[in-house]
This record gives sequence, C-alpha cells and structure tokens, in this order.
Amino acid sequence: MNKSITTFFKGLLMGVFETIPGISGSTIALFLGIYEKIIKSLNLYSPNNLIRIYKAKKTKRLKLLKELNFSFLFFLILGMAVAIFSFSHLISYLFENYPIFLLTFFVGFIFSSTYISGKAHFKKENIIIISIGLLLGLALLLLSPQNLLGETPLDIIISGIVTVTFGLLPGISGSFMLLIIGKYEFILHSVKNLEWSTISLFMVGVAIGVIGLVKIIKHFLDNHNSKVLSFFFAFVIGSITLLIKDILIGFDMNDILVITTYLLVGILSGIYLHKIMK
Repeated sequence: MNKSITTFFKGLLMGVFETIPGISGSTIALFLGIYEKIIKSLNLYSPNNLIRIYKAKKTKRLKLLKELNFSFLFFLILGMAVAIFSFSHLISYLFENYPIFLLTFFVGFIFSSTYISGKAHFKKENIIIISIGLLLGLALLLLSPQNLLGETPLDIIISGIVTVTFGLLPGISGSFMLLIIGKYEFILHSVKNLEWSTISLFMVGVAIGVIGLVKIIKHFLDNHNSKVLSFFFAFVIGSITLLIKDILIGFDMNDILVITTYLLVGILSGIYLHKIMK
C-alpha cells in the first residue's frame, strides 16, 4: 500500500504541473525516476493483452493485471486525474493573477531538478545529442499560438492526440501544445465545468496518441537509453526558455526581490523533492 500511496502522490505532482502551459508532466516523471517505467507499462497494454484480460477468469485476470503493472498505472493516473480536476481552478487563478511569480518558481524547480536528475547522463560521448536537444528546446520559442482547430468532435479528438503525443515527451508540455493550437482555454474550461461530452472525446484522442507513441519511445529507451535520456534532459533545459520569455515580458524591477525569492524557493523545492523521493 505504501508503494501505491507514493505512486499516487507522484501522479498528483505530475497532474499539477501538466496544467501549466510550458511544463510537462513527463518532465516531472523524468525527475522522479519513473518515466521509463511509465512508458514500458503503457506499452504492455496492446490489443492482444487487453483481449487476454477480458477473456481470462478472475484469478488469472488478477495475475495478468499484476504482470501489466496495472496497480502502478492506476494509482499514477488516479493521482493525475485528482490533481487536474482538483487544482485546475487554483492553477488557473494563480496563472491569471500571479503568472510571473508562479513561472519563476517553476523555473527554479526545473533547473535544480534537471541538474540533480540529469547530471549522470550529461557525458562527453552524448555531446552531439545534448546539443540537438538544447537547440530543439530553444526552437520552441519560434512557435506562436494559432487557432488551428475548431470545436467539432473530430477537432476535440485531434486535440487529445496532439496533447498526449507531446505530453509523453519530457520537456514539451501537452498544455503548451494546446495553447499553440488554440484549444487550451477551451479544454481547461471543459474540465473546470465537468463537460463530460468534451472530456470523453478528448480522452479518446489521448488513448489513440498513447497507443501510437509508446512503442516508439520504448524502442529508443531499450536500445539507446543514455542518449535518449541525455536528449530529454537537454531538451528540458532548452524549453525552459519559454517560461523565461513569459517572465521577461511581464517583468517589473519593483518585483525583483519577490521574484528572486520565488526562484530560490523553486530551486530548494526541487532539491527537497528529490531528497524525499530517495
């Protein structure tokens, strides 16, 4: 049960961060050391295994679910869902009223977490991969929000596919991609007001995206683990510039002391989180 509670709180943390444009829940999973386990667990849920579970007797079904890391994924997703539904109002309020302070805290948190979690993967032999990751992260600065999709059922499903496709990659926020395609406020409003028809269509898109991407990520993690992880950590560092850009846009010299305080609190929070997780 202790493992389940720990997994739930990790999911809770991922869910809170996933609601912030520019911060990926997968990035937090990377910091927490569970990213690879998530990808490998999701990969186990192939159509064949789902059919086996459906047809199996109760005792065999429980054994199959254990083999497929069902408990781990269940408590992780439960934590994320609780966070998204419970904190969406609070996060939305903070983001609308105190965006600079909130983003500054997250910049500090991500910097310290990236250093602690990623330093083992920043090796000389990975320098080219690290450089590519940094450049691609910086390239996100070139993206600007566009109203690319409408509100038809197909558009909502596509929004779910886009969100989870990018959300599964550390460094790229699914909510940021929603912002880019012009659907962030629409989806957040649906979640806050429990508009289940929209939420259901969105989750269909999420499921389609997961099935299509996890096998590719797992293949690269299995065969090029160190390079892939060094790329992800470098990409996270590069993508932080998105948050810094937003901070600079609303920067006021009168808030320099408060901003510095939030930055330090974020850095210390990242250090403390890793200490707890050990």
